[in-house]
Amino acid sequence: TWCAASVAGAGLGVARTVEFAMLLFIVVTTAVVGNTVGWGRVGKTAQSLPIYRKLASYSEGFWDYVKAFALWGLGWLAIPTFLALSAANQAARKALPFTLPPDAPGLLTAHGAQLW
Repeated sequence: TWCAASVAGAGLGVARTVEFAMLLFIVVTTAVVGNTVGWGRVGKTAQSLPIYRKLASYSEGFWDYVKAFALWGLGWLAIPTFLALSAANQAARKALPFTLPPDAPGLLTAHGAQLW
């Protein structure tokens, strides 16, 4: 029966629902435990663990490199991505029947041209 339920669930897209439910469970449980015990006490307890101290010693200089890579390596993608999404949004607004009618020539609708 487990195999049949697994195959049927995969066909229905249940996996995403289960993943979301588990994520929600983890977030809610963390919030409840943190608010019940107190976030300061949770932090102090975590800092007293040897694995936390070991990971913290590894990450002292590591985060500077991660930030630098994020800014220089990936930061240049922000503007082209924004422009592509904006162009796709305008094209969808002009092409889809349930949006504003494309009564203005060019890339913008009449309302978009008026705002511009």
